[in-house]
Amino acid sequence: MEKTEMVKEVTEILNKGELYDSIVDATNDGKVVVNLFWGDWKHEHLWLKHLMAENGYEHLSEEITEEDGSDCYSAEHEFRKVA
Repeated sequence: MEKTEMVKEVTEILNKGELYDSIVDATNDGKVVVNLFWGDWKHEHLWLKHLMAENGYEHLSEEITEEDGSDCYSAEHEFRKVA
């Protein structure tokens, strides 16, 4: 899948799942990166992983980029299309 198509598809997935506060980018090696800002671990971050899995994406990694001392944090998630 072309990078721009992947970004468009993932953006649509996030919008349908009401995860609006994020940035999506695709890499040259077929991966997509979602920067989710200030999501709660029990809700937004797990919901993101669930939505992506439902749409054929495998979760590869999660790197926390900012924390506030609670369950809320910003993270960069990396996915790869598998289905």
